[in-house]
Order: sequence, then structure tokens, then C-alpha cells
Amino acid sequence: PFNIAFSLRKFFLFLCLLSILAIIGILLIKKDEVQWHPLLFILLFSSFNALLEEVLWRGILLSKLITITNQRLGLIVTSIAFGLHTTMFGFSILISILNIFLGLIFGLFTLTSKSIIPAFIVHTLITTLLIISGWVMIPV
Repeated sequence: PFNIAFSLRKFFLFLCLLSILAIIGILLIKKDEVQWHPLLFILLFSSFNALLEEVLWRGILLSKLITITNQRLGLIVTSIAFGLHTTMFGFSILISILNIFLGLIFGLFTLTSKSIIPAFIVHTLITTLLIISGWVMIPV
């Protein structure tokens, strides 16, 4: 009886908006603690990290696996590998499972748009949000 249409483009826009609002909210809550030089470093780190990971995982590995196997298997394998590679940095299995899910989302964004740019944007926003909120620390 219900017609639930799922649009990846609308989901992408919603995720971007939600991430930006969350970043602004955290900055407003912590406005007395915000130092602008570290914030710029966080934005630079998040952008650079997201660019390198998206080029590697979606730009190179996903496209190569799709040519070797098929789209579904390539997406699943790269998503699992993307999630599990965080365990070597000391993150918990729960974070790895979350990253597997994010890898699926980033892969879907890449496949539907035929570009890594949407995945790069969301990846940057999510990394920035996690660092600003204090859930993830940069080892500096």
C-alpha cells in the first residue's frame, strides 16, 4: 500500500545537509573551546584523507574489481576491505562494521554518479564531524 521510493541523490543531499548541520551544531556548542587553526587542520586532514581513500578504494580498486568480477561483488569486497582496514589503526570491530556500511554507501554514490566526488564530499563531512565531536582523534 505504501510507495516508498528511494533516491540515492536525495539521500546524498540529506546526508550532506545533516553532516553540515551537525558540524555547525558541535561548533556552536563548543564555541568557547574552538580554536581556528586546529579546525582548519581538521578540515585539511579530512579532505586529504577522504580524497586519498576515495581514489584508492572507489576510484582504483572498485573499478578494477568490477572489470574482473561484477558490480555487486566488487562493491561488497571493497566495502568489507574498506571497513576492515581500520582495525590496523586500532579501531574496534564496531567501528569497522560501521565503516563497512559507509563503504557500501560511498560505493553506491560512486556507481550511481560514475564519479568519486559525491563519496569524497560525504566522506570529508563525516570524518570532520567525527573528529570535531571527539569520537575520533588525530594522532598529532
